[in-house]
This record gives sequence, structure tokens and C-alpha cells, in this order.
Amino acid sequence: MIPADDHPWLDPDGLLRRGSRWVALSPHEEEVLRLLLSRWGRMVPRASLVDAVWPDGSTSDRALNTLVGRLRRRLEPLGLTIETIRARGFLLASSQDPVPTSEPTHVGGADVLSEGPSWLIS
Repeated sequence: MIPADDHPWLDPDGLLRRGSRWVALSPHEEEVLRLLLSRWGRMVPRASLVDAVWPDGSTSDRALNTLVGRLRRRLEPLGLTIETIRARGFLLASSQDPVPTSEPTHVGGADVLSEGPSWLIS
């Protein structure tokens, strides 16, 4: 988890800020980020993002994927990432946070293995 004073936030001018750094966002990017920030570290369903950006429903999955791809590139300098939850939605996180993998990991005793979530991809 990132420190509270370094938590990203949207200012009234549509700039995403984190610490002393910032990036400018388009109105559609701002709508997506608003939802992702409100659910920091949790998945936001694709349908919720589509409804926020295109309330009349006039879009495709490709349009949302393109928008999220542009956002990923903009957020990199701020140390933020948008993870894809396959066929479900997206999750905003700090690039410095550990990302679950599908590699087996030791849990508890030396002989106990647990597999991380395989649905998390970037």
C-alpha cells in the first residue's frame, strides 16, 4: 500500500496528481480514473466503466481497451498501473505494490503450497 500523502488524486482541473508529479487527462480518461480511484486496489467492472464514459451505451470493448491502454502509458511516470482482471474489469494499483501471480508460493508450513489468482493479468 502507498503512503496516504502519496495517494493519487484528481484535482478540479482534470489533472491526476501523485506527490509533486501530475499528468493531464482527457474527459474520458478522467471518468475512468475517477471510478478506479474510488475503488483503489479493488476491481471495477467493465460495465461500470463503460456506463461512466459512454452512458448512452454507444461503444465497444475495443474502445474501452484502447482508452485503458492510453491511461496505462500516462500513469507509468506516476508509478501507477492498471491491471486487467480478465473478462471482468480493471484495478488501479501502485507499480511498487506486489502483484499476485499464478506461481505457487509457500504458505505456512514448508510443504503447503498455494497458487495465486490466475485471473489477474496485465
